[in-house]
Amino acid sequence: MISIPNKKVTLGIGTLIFLFDVILYVFATSELIVFGKLYASYLIISSFILLFLAYKNKADSVVLLVLSFFIIFYYGRLFSYLFVDSHLVFWLGGMIKLESNTIITVLSITKLSFNILWALLVFPIRSQKIYKNNSDFEKIGKIIFISMFPFALYNFVNELIVIKQQGLLAFYTGSYRSGNLLSSILTLSSDLLDIGYFLIVASIPKKKTFKIFSYLFLFIMVFNSLKGIRGLFILPMMYYLWYNSRVYNIKILNKTNVLIFIGLFIFVQYLGASRFDNEANYGIFDFTDSQGVTLNVTGFYFENAQSFKEDGYDFFVFAPVKFPYLYFKYRDDVVGQKPSSLKLRGDLNHSVTYKYNENYYLAGAGLGSSYIAELYEFGLLFVIIGSIFLGLFIRWFVGNLHKPIIMYFSYIVLTHLFIIARNSYFPNFWIILKYLIGYIFIIQFIKIIKR
Repeated sequence: MISIPNKKVTLGIGTLIFLFDVILYVFATSELIVFGKLYASYLIISSFILLFLAYKNKADSVVLLVLSFFIIFYYGRLFSYLFVDSHLVFWLGGMIKLESNTIITVLSITKLSFNILWALLVFPIRSQKIYKNNSDFEKIGKIIFISMFPFALYNFVNELIVIKQQGLLAFYTGSYRSGNLLSSILTLSSDLLDIGYFLIVASIPKKKTFKIFSYLFLFIMVFNSLKGIRGLFILPMMYYLWYNSRVYNIKILNKTNVLIFIGLFIFVQYLGASRFDNEANYGIFDFTDSQGVTLNVTGFYFENAQSFKEDGYDFFVFAPVKFPYLYFKYRDDVVGQKPSSLKLRGDLNHSVTYKYNENYYLAGAGLGSSYIAELYEFGLLFVIIGSIFLGLFIRWFVGNLHKPIIMYFSYIVLTHLFIIARNSYFPNFWIILKYLIGYIFIIQFIKIIKR
């Protein structure tokens, strides 16, 4: 049994790693060192040391998940590079082969951001863990969830039928919805189902109640994720494990959850392959290789930043913030994956994928985003400032989870934070807005019926 290091030892180790990473960044940007297995080994070992220290110091489970996914998404491909001598080349209908100096620059910058997050989050976050049941939220949430469940299930099954009959292109361009009132109503039912579930988790129900409705929610998310979007099932499962840990004090690392993680690993590989009718590979390095493509995405942007600006794509970090305005102004023209919506939205995920391979993008694929690439558009200083604000936001959010409105939004916010390494810095404000409207309506409804 390894004893828990005290705060001074933890901070001392963290400081040494941080100073060494700063030196490596200076050397990397001055091209005084080249990328190789020694550097890759150091990066992985030092990252796991910091993750281990966070775990031993009882950092919040949110923090452990954020840091773990950070390692998988940015450094996942380094495992296959080290152990099976794989080259850091992304190939799928095209190729992203990065220059050695680009790889080491991306890795050194991402490690600085990782260190900042770790320093702000390594120790437990003070928060009130006395949760009170909100019976009004629970009753209304159950009514909405149960009534919307069959419609939402039909909606997801119908989407699978559309994909089978008309292809991914029809689904991701949104052409099958054009002028279809029923499709719009079914989409609304899915949003209402989410609101019902958010109210239930915000009500702090009994463990049995939470499990029943979470299993139903996960069941319906399986159908949703069969479109090929793995996160639509993986993230709800991660949230379910986090909520159990946070509210009911059930450890994330137990035998049952280990089996769940193994099952998720197989499911992720299957969905990733089935999306384009490829053969699934279930090796551990196949998994880390496929998930670590964020390294290539970030490097691809670094090498083509000027080209993106010349094509009119910039200010990526603000794309999710302005989306509600764009949606109200352009409606369906800004939805889906098509050249017209790409120009309007201008987010990094869509722009990088389209520039990488136009046909790949129009077929409904996506390479994901990179919050570090978004921030780096404005220079290293913005990466540092953005990482500090991200760490402070996580501390604030976790520290206020006892408040009903924070717990209501916990699913949206935390599932974004879990994978922020390959996501946009900001969540889509349209999603925040529509669920905020739902929350305000419920609060007013409760006040009216209690008069």
